[in-house]
Amino acid sequence: MSFLSIISAILFLLYLQAGFFVISKGSKTRINILFFLLSVCFSVWSFAYIFVYSAPTAQSAQLWDTVAALGYCLFPAFMLGFHISICRKFKYGIFSKSIFIVMLVFGFILYLAELSGYWRSSGITQGKYGWHFQHDSSHIFYQLFYIYLGIASIITFSYLLKWRFALKEKHEIYQFNLHFYPLLSFFVLGVIIDLVLPALQIKAMPNMAHITTLPWIAGVTFAMAKYQLMAVSPKNIIADNIIRQLREIVLFVDRNNYIVRSNMFTEKLLCGPSRKIEGREILEFFENKILIAGYLRKATEKGQIGPVVLNLRDDNDNLIETSLFVISIKDKYDDMQGFIIYGHDNNEAINLRKEIIVREQAEKNLRAISDVLEMRVKERTDELTESYKELQIKMTEKMRVEEKIKNDIAEKEVLINEIHSRVKNNMNIIISLIMAYDKENLSPAASRKFKELARRVKCLLLVHNNLYLSINYSDVDFSGFIRTIANELIDFYKRIDKVDVIFDVSDVFLDIDYAIPMGLIVNELISNSLQHGFSEHYLRREKDKLHKLHIKYGYENNNYEISISDNGKGLPVDFDINELTTNGLPLSDILVKDQVNGKMEYFSSSEGTMFRISFLATK
Repeated sequence: MSFLSIISAILFLLYLQAGFFVISKGSKTRINILFFLLSVCFSVWSFAYIFVYSAPTAQSAQLWDTVAALGYCLFPAFMLGFHISICRKFKYGIFSKSIFIVMLVFGFILYLAELSGYWRSSGITQGKYGWHFQHDSSHIFYQLFYIYLGIASIITFSYLLKWRFALKEKHEIYQFNLHFYPLLSFFVLGVIIDLVLPALQIKAMPNMAHITTLPWIAGVTFAMAKYQLMAVSPKNIIADNIIRQLREIVLFVDRNNYIVRSNMFTEKLLCGPSRKIEGREILEFFENKILIAGYLRKATEKGQIGPVVLNLRDDNDNLIETSLFVISIKDKYDDMQGFIIYGHDNNEAINLRKEIIVREQAEKNLRAISDVLEMRVKERTDELTESYKELQIKMTEKMRVEEKIKNDIAEKEVLINEIHSRVKNNMNIIISLIMAYDKENLSPAASRKFKELARRVKCLLLVHNNLYLSINYSDVDFSGFIRTIANELIDFYKRIDKVDVIFDVSDVFLDIDYAIPMGLIVNELISNSLQHGFSEHYLRREKDKLHKLHIKYGYENNNYEISISDNGKGLPVDFDINELTTNGLPLSDILVKDQVNGKMEYFSSSEGTMFRISFLATK
C-alpha cells in the first residue's frame, strides 16, 4: 500500500469520526445532520482513493474513481446546505431551500453521468506517486462540474460574509475564523491541484483534493464542539433584555479584564452609554485598583467571592459605594473565559435610611392631623351611608330594567327563530310544489323552466340561511353564499371534475336588501356559464382543454364588484341581452338596474365570457 493510500485511510477514519461525533451531539439538529452528510461525502471520497492510489491497473483505478465520484459530486450541495443552516438568520426563505434542492439534484445528475460512463477521464497514466487522471477540458460534464462547484462556492461565501458582518463579540469572530479560513484554504489548494497544476503541465502530483479538506473539517468540528456555532436566538434575545433591564450592577468582563457588556442601570450609574463603558479596562472604574485585581484573582481560584464592599468611580470622578459579587466563568474545558461582576449600589440604601427618618417625622405630623380628620371622616361616613342607601335603591331599579331588557331580547330571538323557520318551511313548500309539477308529463323545456324556478327559490332560501347565521340579522355572509351556490350548481349540472371553479372572494358582508337580488343574479350567471358556456357538446368537443370558471367578489372605495368569467365557448356574435326570449339574463339586468342601482357589463370572445357587476351600497 502506498504512502498516499495510508494518508487516505487515516483521512477516511477522521472524516467519519468527525461526522459521528457531531451527529451524536444532536441527531435532530439540521446543522448536525448536514455536517454528518458532508463528512460522509468526504469519507467516501477518501475511502475510494485508498484503492485508487494502490490500484494495479488503470481499469481498477477508474473503477474506484467512480466510487469516489459519489463524494466529490455531492459535497458542494451539502456544503451549501450546511452553510445555509449556519446562517439561518439571513436565509431567503423558499430561495434557500430551492437552491439547495436544485444543487443536490444537479450533483446526483453528475454522479449518474460518471456512473454511466458519459463523464470519464480521457486518459489514465501511472506516475511516481499514483495514477493520474487526464480530463478533456472541453467535455460538457467537465465544464458543468466546475460551474456547479463555482456556484456552490460563491453562494456559500456570500452567506459566510453576511454572517461575519453581523458578528460583534470576540468569541463569535473567533469561531467564524475557525470556520472561514480553513474553508478558504481548501478551495485555494483545490484550485491549485485540480486546475493550475494541470494547466502548467505539472504531472508529478496525483489528485489529492480530498486531502486538502482536512483543515476545514478539523476547524468546523472544533468550532462545533467548543462553541456550538453560536447564533443569536429568541432565547438569547430574551435573556439579554432581562440583563439589560435589571436594576442592579451587572458587568461582563473578559479574561484580560476588559468590559465586554453592561446593562442600562450600570451605564447610568457610571454616567455614560455602553459605547463609553464597553471595551475599557475594569480596573479604571474602581477607587482601589489593587484591591479589585486581588478579588479577580481569588474569584479565578475559588469560582466566586462576595459580597465585598468596593467604591466605584464614575466618569465625573464621583465615588459610589457598592456591594459586589465576583464570579469567574469557565467553559467545559475548564478554560477561563472571563468574569461576571454584579451587585447593588449602597448609596440607594443610604438614601433609603434618610428617607425613613423623613417619613418618621412626617408620621408624627400626620398623627396630629389624624384626630381632626377622624371627626370629619365620621361626618362624611354618615353622609355616605345615606348615599349608599339611595344607590342601592337605584341599583335595584337598574337590575330590574336590565332583566326586562334581557327578557325582551330573548323573546325577540325566539320570534326571529320562528320567523326564519316559517320562511324556510314556506320556501321548501314552494320548492316541493314546483318539483311536484315537474314530475308531471311535461316537455323538456317546461321541465327545465320548473327546475330553474326551483333553483331561484332555493337561492333565496340560501340567502335567508346565511342571514340567520349572521351576527346582526341584517348582513349576509355573501362570500359564503357564493361558494355554496357555485358548488351546488356544479353538482346540479354534473360538471364536477369537468370544470374547475376558482374563487377570489373577500369576506365582505352584504345588506339583506342587496343580498337577495344579487343572490338571484349570481345564480343566473353561474347557471348560464355551466349550462351554455360549458355545454355537454362543448365539453365533449374540447375534452383536452382545462375548463375554468372564475368567480371574483370584493369591496373597495365604497364600491362592490362581482365578476363571473369562464373560458368556455363564448356568446354568439349577434348576442343582445335585450333581444333574448329567455328571462334569465334579462331578469338579471333588470335586478341590477332597479334593485341594486348598479350596472352590468359583459365581454365575450372565442376565449370565453365575463359578466361584471358593480354597485354602491352601505356596508
